[in-house]
Amino acid sequence: MTSELSGQQRVLYRTTKVYAVPDSLDDLHGPTGGMFNVPQSIHWAKKGGSTVDLSTQGGRSIAYGAALGEGTLEDVCTIINKDHLIQDWPKIPKALRTQQLWESRFPELGGR
Repeated sequence: MTSELSGQQRVLYRTTKVYAVPDSLDDLHGPTGGMFNVPQSIHWAKKGGSTVDLSTQGGRSIAYGAALGEGTLEDVCTIINKDHLIQDWPKIPKALRTQQLWESRFPELGGR
């Protein structure tokens, strides 16, 4: 069994999906701590979203990973905090393409 498509090249969703990336890290003005309800529109774990503690790295990983992977530009800018993003970048779950897009725009994230 082969996966050829009559000489056509396969188009993968992961290569065409649009990710929201701000013009500047200074656009990221999310909260620095406290309880935060991650909207269900970007984090489908539970009906109504999930509540996380943004004062912990684990809570930020859930919220930031969801925003990076599924959020609009508004979501990204209002959920993610610049300083915490830089600090937590290596620990945040993200698609390889998301990582490449962000690190190409913001070299200070690369190599962390």
